[in-house]
Amino acid sequence: MTAKRQARVYRALYEKRDQIEASISLDSSQLVWDELDADKKTRSFTARMDVNFADDDWQNIYAWMVKQMWQLRDIMRKFAE
Repeated sequence: MTAKRQARVYRALYEKRDQIEASISLDSSQLVWDELDADKKTRSFTARMDVNFADDDWQNIYAWMVKQMWQLRDIMRKFAE
């Protein structure tokens, strides 16, 4: 993907971020967005969840990661193009 296309896709997503966040199940997590005017070469948004690795809750962490990846894929299909 070219840099111009990446910027265009991210702008489209960023402008719809409230709608995107309302359309997915974040559970105890959040989406973290880079600001459009950030002094960065690329922009991103990530799904983030605080975890306690000492609790050996690996199955729940893994299940959350898989669920978020599927949801992020759906976001790209629905909102990016």
